[in-house]
Amino acid sequence: MPIVRTGFTPEDLELKKWNTPKREGGMAPDGYEPYPKMLYRAIRLQTGKIVCLEENPDTMQPYNGTNILAHSDAELGELLNRGWRKTPPEAHQYFEQQEIDKATAGAEVNAAALRMGGKAQAELARKQGKQAPEHVTE
Repeated sequence: MPIVRTGFTPEDLELKKWNTPKREGGMAPDGYEPYPKMLYRAIRLQTGKIVCLEENPDTMQPYNGTNILAHSDAELGELLNRGWRKTPPEAHQYFEQQEIDKATAGAEVNAAALRMGGKAQAELARKQGKQAPEHVTE
């Protein structure tokens, strides 16, 4: 059975308030409002999977650290400089590019290690470790 809206119940009055523009005394925006704006970041889970918008199956919420709100132009600029992106595909692409850059830097370190002396190679091997999960780029 459908719900009949008479316009006079407390629920109807609340709906009317949220559907009325601010210029008429309601809560709805008068037009396009650019903020708050959602930004995205891709992350790698412990399982190795890269996620951005996917939900955590345990909590049914997006993974922590994959989205954030910007409330002004200044905050938007700061977040974009820190690696956040405007769309999920951009976030995935940025993450992949960061991984490629790390791998390239690691390969350059290994190539330079071939020309190092014995002590320098031993120090690099200690720094890299046998079980290093990330590339050593220094």
